[in-house]
Amino acid sequence: MPYSEAFWNSFGHQGKRVTATQQAMHHKADSYLGYLTLEERHFYVRERSPYKKRLEPKDIQTAEDMIRVLEVMGCLTAKMHARADADVDQGILTYHSEQEIAKAMGPDPEAFASYLSHWAYAYANQVEKDYVMFTEWFQERFPATAVEPSVQLGTGEQVLN
Repeated sequence: MPYSEAFWNSFGHQGKRVTATQQAMHHKADSYLGYLTLEERHFYVRERSPYKKRLEPKDIQTAEDMIRVLEVMGCLTAKMHARADADVDQGILTYHSEQEIAKAMGPDPEAFASYLSHWAYAYANQVEKDYVMFTEWFQERFPATAVEPSVQLGTGEQVLN
């Protein structure tokens, strides 16, 4: 995938980059959104609303649950990116997000989709393998408290016995 060094270098501070992007993509950006440097490391800070609802893993029990979550997240992401375009005119961002995304994707959207889906499946399989290794370690380390998982690798499905 193409990498644009100019994009990263246009912000001297990576916390500032995140802050500018957040302000552009959110209709009502956090009034406490900002950035700072500690021990030569860049950070951004924000207020977390006590009223925001959290997505809990226990609420995703089926593939249909996951599909619904992804559909909602996709709609929210699209809405934030659409709002960012208006903020370009106000000078918050100096670029249009969809142009940057299109550049990153390259000239062949099908090739990008294929690359992304292969990467996602490989990553999911690695996560499942890591989970099996972790539970084996946990069972050896804490045998009295361990829960015996049953994971079918490559399916993304997990059943607790």
